[in-house]
Amino acid sequence: MGNENIKRELLDKIYEIPPLPGIYQYFNEQGKIIYIGKAKNLKNRVRSYFHSTHSQSPKTQALVEKIADVEIIIVSSEVEALILEDTLIKKHKPRYNILLKDDKTYPYIKITNELYPRIYITRSATKDGSKYLGPFTELRAIKSVLESVKNIFQIRNCKQSISKETIAKKNTRPCLNFHIDKCQSPCTGAVLSDEYNNNVKMAHQVLLGKTRNLAKELEAKMLEYSDRMEFEKAAVIRNRLKSLGNYTAKQKIVSPEQKDRDLFGIARVGDYACTLVFIVREGKLIGKRHFIVTKAELETSEEIIQKTLEKYYLETDFVPKEIVIPNELSQTDYLLDWLGKKRLENWQNYYENIDENSVYYSKSDIKQIKKDIEKLSNDSISIKIPKAGILKELLEMANTNADYLLKEYINSIDKREKVIPHSVIALQRDLNLSAPPRRIECFDNSHLQGTDMVSSMVVFVDGKPKKSEYRKFKAKEIEPLSRHYDASQDAEVIQNGVPHILPNTHNNISATIHNDDFAMMRQTIERRFKRAIEEKQSLPDLVIVDGGKGQLSSAYNVLAELGLEKKIAVIGLAKRLEEVFLPHNKYSIMLPKTSSSLKLIQQLRDEAHRFAITFNRELRSKRAVKSELLELKGIGKATAQKLIEHFGSVKGIKEATITDLTNILNPKQLEIIKKMKI
Repeated sequence: MGNENIKRELLDKIYEIPPLPGIYQYFNEQGKIIYIGKAKNLKNRVRSYFHSTHSQSPKTQALVEKIADVEIIIVSSEVEALILEDTLIKKHKPRYNILLKDDKTYPYIKITNELYPRIYITRSATKDGSKYLGPFTELRAIKSVLESVKNIFQIRNCKQSISKETIAKKNTRPCLNFHIDKCQSPCTGAVLSDEYNNNVKMAHQVLLGKTRNLAKELEAKMLEYSDRMEFEKAAVIRNRLKSLGNYTAKQKIVSPEQKDRDLFGIARVGDYACTLVFIVREGKLIGKRHFIVTKAELETSEEIIQKTLEKYYLETDFVPKEIVIPNELSQTDYLLDWLGKKRLENWQNYYENIDENSVYYSKSDIKQIKKDIEKLSNDSISIKIPKAGILKELLEMANTNADYLLKEYINSIDKREKVIPHSVIALQRDLNLSAPPRRIECFDNSHLQGTDMVSSMVVFVDGKPKKSEYRKFKAKEIEPLSRHYDASQDAEVIQNGVPHILPNTHNNISATIHNDDFAMMRQTIERRFKRAIEEKQSLPDLVIVDGGKGQLSSAYNVLAELGLEKKIAVIGLAKRLEEVFLPHNKYSIMLPKTSSSLKLIQQLRDEAHRFAITFNRELRSKRAVKSELLELKGIGKATAQKLIEHFGSVKGIKEATITDLTNILNPKQLEIIKKMKI
């Protein structure tokens, strides 16, 4: 009945969505984002999910079944929606979105925004007014290219800041690079900024793969200098032409048509997919880039290619006139519109700083540039799906390369899974385990004088944290053991055919009722592994509990009751002397202080402790905020709870906008919150 109410409320909410561009976020019953999408018309797009499911893919059907809520963000255009969607997907990594895995540290080439720009390799692209090319996948190749280009056009290597004031002071002398013709010494004013920036623009063209027109321009300039009998300048241009010819001769020609193209190939193996981009400029293959897609079994090739196009051109400035793909796309109209505008804008930005009075641009040059930009504004980008011919061959080559890279990726995963870290092997040896504990789960409790009782579970796989599988537990009503515990008197008994380790009960009973650490550990272990059995989740090889024999016996007894005591090894770690306790062993084990196995156990224990304490503090903070809010006349428990859940803290409430508060509070409550002094 609860699910029916949720669906009814959801459908009511959907019919109120406006027909505007934006992004939509689907949430499951736990409030977790499971899908983020964009749309030109939010109303139509969101409604389409809840029409007849017969024509929907299995993935979409599974998604719709789990949707419990939807939120939208309205933007001014579909392009803005695309950018926002990409940002939110990177942040939240929703279960049903296509996640393109890419090396985040791929290098870029940066052309700085200075009077005398520098060109160098960087691994971070920021909005500082500079131009960025890339990202590039082959660092060694791009280093070689950049070195050649800088030498050809004499671009400076130094990091010093050069301005008209520093040049006027004449405090610097030409460096060695000037004397060996690798730099024009802009720091001493030996070259005008117009001439130097023209060289930077030519270097930019070469890095983009645009060498054909540049070679013609250089040849014309060389002849012009020669006619004016400026033979030294003509010789400089001649040397550049020669170096440029040597550079372009190394590039692989893949098409006799001297066109700019991007070709997108795809390969699939099981639950994985790989997309690859061949970057062709003026008929020459100048680079490639690939993306890995995991959990791709339910995704169509069309959806994967669509997402690849969006991600690639969001991160790349240059857009060619021709894009080649292996299959039809469902959303080509907005792609063509967006890419066409981006292409024109990039070229306009490239030529925006040209001075029409500059001696380095003739009137015919300026006229040609204006014609080029005007032509671009009228030119349309084409997306082609070749059936035969050279484009089909190139596409097959892209597919073959994608297949090779995907198999290489899968093999690397297989190798990584077979390699077991030394610390894990050492732990198996020291604890005398039957198999290496590749998956370890560690549990810890935290509370403050019996209040806000919580537990944490952290997971390490092959000796490394797997934070996506960390879990928090709020203690439910606990029936405490309520007795003084003496670990040295533990006894093992048989109950209903199951061995139990029971704490000694012959000593004094304490008055401690609400902070029974043993009962709390028992409850947490029981909740964790009952759910694991019901949902058929993967089980750990080893369970570590933070504490001595009391906590260990609580955990072991639960595992025994669930029939898991022979499948999962369990140990306890007492902090005072770093003693390791094992079931059925009266005495502890003392591992060497320098052993890698003890360090791994300590790392797990410390991480579980940190995670539990952080959760406990969050709860106490929220409780304190709630009590302060309840002191305000007119704010009830339900309203206080909503404010805490939405804004998180008093500071968040105070910094919230009136619009945000209005969504939760009525006018009278809004006035109370505005006046509060906390």
